[in-house]
Amino acid sequence: ATNPAALAAALEAAAAAGETPRLDALRQLAETHPQGWQTVHDIMAIADHAALAADPEKRMAAVARMFDAAVAISPEAGVALYSLGDAEALGTATAEIVAWLDRWHLIDAASRVLDLGCGEGKLLAALGPRVRSAWGVDVSPAMVAEADRRCAGLRNVRVRQIGGLDLAPLPDESFDLVV
Repeated sequence: ATNPAALAAALEAAAAAGETPRLDALRQLAETHPQGWQTVHDIMAIADHAALAADPEKRMAAVARMFDAAVAISPEAGVALYSLGDAEALGTATAEIVAWLDRWHLIDAASRVLDLGCGEGKLLAALGPRVRSAWGVDVSPAMVAEADRRCAGLRNVRVRQIGGLDLAPLPDESFDLVV
């Protein structure tokens, strides 16, 4: 089902067949985020599988184009489809990641962190106040621009676009943690 009405009908049919616990959760998602299903559909339509079969440089250029297009639809869903484009849902997941890193003592005020594939910078923005430095790299110019905007007030956060084939633009041995 690619639209909310078709999804609702499919959920009702499954519920009538007695498949309710997970379906109730899906129904609640469909009701809470009716635009989310369309967002996921639109982002999935961007995928150019033929371009991903190209040589590595062309493949990375195709990935960058896909993420650039995803930002125009929804920066949040572009990096995490499970968020359905909901900034609050992605914020909750980000907070869980930071709490997990903290609980396992993987970050502290002296940490130097690299966020590989930083997307729109939500994790960078959450880590910035907690670590010595946080660098984010991404192949997508549009994602880098979003991350720059989101992290503009954090002086210890750096965001760079990279080609995706190596980390040569980054200083050697300068990170304690890569996420």
